[in-house]
Amino acid sequence: MGIQSLPAVKLCTRASAVGGCALVRPAQVHRTLSQYSRYKMKARLNASSTSGDVNLVSQALTAKAATMAAVKKYLLSIGWDLAWVDGVTAEIMKRKLETSADQCKAVVEYLTGELKIPNRRVENMVSICKGILGKTPAELKETVDFIQSKGIDGDALHTFLSSNPVVLSYSVSPSKEYFEKGKARMTLVLVQGKDGAQVPSLVQWREGAAFSTAPMSPNLPSKST
Repeated sequence: MGIQSLPAVKLCTRASAVGGCALVRPAQVHRTLSQYSRYKMKARLNASSTSGDVNLVSQALTAKAATMAAVKKYLLSIGWDLAWVDGVTAEIMKRKLETSADQCKAVVEYLTGELKIPNRRVENMVSICKGILGKTPAELKETVDFIQSKGIDGDALHTFLSSNPVVLSYSVSPSKEYFEKGKARMTLVLVQGKDGAQVPSLVQWREGAAFSTAPMSPNLPSKST
């Protein structure tokens, strides 16, 4: 005998104590129980999923904290001021800087070793542009090679990088004509100084931005009357 052929039964609840008993067929009971089972199963799956997400977030935060602690320990060990070091770790926490203690060490050793930039000057450069520590020595070398190809080397290179550390957070374009970071572009030009010497200068623009449509744009030139 199937469920549909079973006779209806009386179902009395607290509500039916006032209004009487209601007739409920077995098929209806079966359908209700099936819906309840599916609801319970979905609730268990959601709880399991939420628990898994929480575990993943916890693991990510633990790893991030370990990275910050290692970076802080290294930068302090080479004599950097705590205020600047905390600025670096804050960028890591805000996910604006992806780096590690080993990567920071490689970057600092490249700048102070191969380029012979004083440690304090490197510290000042990073305090202005923390993205430098997110680069690899190979990426920095490509940028420096491009600058040197313009005739800027030695003390002039040190002065240029100290004055424009943000250039080290850019990459050289595939065409080797300018620097790029996202849609931001930057090129290096030599202009004549007051004493007649060639002075390096950076020109910046945004790829695809038209006049008066960029986030910060000058006023349109007025027509002469």
